[in-house]
Amino acid sequence: MRKPSRSTLIAAAIVAGVLALALAFAPGRPAQASGEEGSARVRVRVEALVARSLAREVRAGGFVRARRDVTLFAERAGRVVDLPIPEGGRARAGDLVARLDATIPRARLAEARVAAREAALNPDTAAAELARLDAALRVAEHELALHQPAAPFDGVVEKHHVDRHEFVAAGHPLLDLVDPRELELLVEVDAEIVAAVPLGTDVSIQGLADGGAGGGRGRVTRVAGRAESRTHRFSVEIALSDPGASLRPGSYAEASIPLPPSAPAVYVQKASARREGGDRGVFVEREGRANWIWARFEEVPARPDLLRVVDGPLRDGDRVIVAGFQGLLDGRAVEVEQ
Repeated sequence: MRKPSRSTLIAAAIVAGVLALALAFAPGRPAQASGEEGSARVRVRVEALVARSLAREVRAGGFVRARRDVTLFAERAGRVVDLPIPEGGRARAGDLVARLDATIPRARLAEARVAAREAALNPDTAAAELARLDAALRVAEHELALHQPAAPFDGVVEKHHVDRHEFVAAGHPLLDLVDPRELELLVEVDAEIVAAVPLGTDVSIQGLADGGAGGGRGRVTRVAGRAESRTHRFSVEIALSDPGASLRPGSYAEASIPLPPSAPAVYVQKASARREGGDRGVFVEREGRANWIWARFEEVPARPDLLRVVDGPLRDGDRVIVAGFQGLLDGRAVEVEQ
C-alpha cells in the first residue's frame, strides 16, 4: 500500500485546523466550557426578563419667541418729534410710543370741531349737514391719531428704528414692541410623530442659556397641517406656561414631548448583548449554568441603553446575565449574586 505524500498530509492537517476553527467560532455559539472550566463557578448578576411597555418621548429643539411681537410702522409721512418710551421701557396698551409732526392734522381737527359746534348751535342747520360735519370731525380725529401711534398691547419697547427729528416716509418702521410674558417655542418634528402629539399635550422645556439650568413647562397649541417644503418636517407651537428664568425671546431651548407608550415587548440591556461571529446573543442563567442564546434585536431610539428582542427563544422570566462576563463561556457554572 502506497503511503500518503508529505504534501498530502500537510494539506489534510490544514483542512482539519480550518474546520476546527470554524466549529469553535461558529456564529451565535461561543466556545463551550469543558472539564475544570465547566466546574469552576463565575460570579454573575442577572436580570429577569419581563414584557413591558416603554414610556416614550421625543426631544425637539427650537427658538423661543414672544407670541405678541410686532413692528409698528409710520402710517403717514412726517418728522419724528418724540419717542416717549425708551428702548427697554414698558408700555401699556394705548400709551403713545411715537409722535410725528402733527401741526396740520391738529389744526384741521380744531377747525372741524368749531364747525361742528357752530352747526349744532344753529337750529336752522339741516340734519344732513350736521351728519356731514360730524363725519368730518371723526376723520380729523383719526388723521391726528395716525401721527401719534399707540401701543396695541402691554409690552416692552425692544428697539427704535428711527431717531428724534428724523423724517420718515409712510410705511417706515418706527419701533418693535414685545410682550415678554407670553412666550412660545417653535420646534419641528418628523411626520410619524405628528399624529401622536395632540393639542394640549403637556411638555417640559429645557433652556440652554445657563448651561441647561433653566427650564419650564409648556403646552402644545398648534400642529402644522402640512410639512415645511425645505425640511419636510412639521412645525409644532408650544405655549410656555412657566418659562423659567433662562427662557427669553430668541433663546434656544429643547422640548421633551411625551408620546403614547410602546406596545409590550421584551427588552434586554444593550450592554448584556454580546457579539459572536457577527451575530448577537445573550447569556442566560439556567440551573446554575450560563447558556448562550442567539436572538435578533433592534435598537430603541427612545432608550439607547436597551435592545428590543425581535426574534429568538428569549421569553418572560429568562434570567439574562448582565454582569460578570470575564471568563464566561457557554455551559460554564455560575454563581448568581444576590
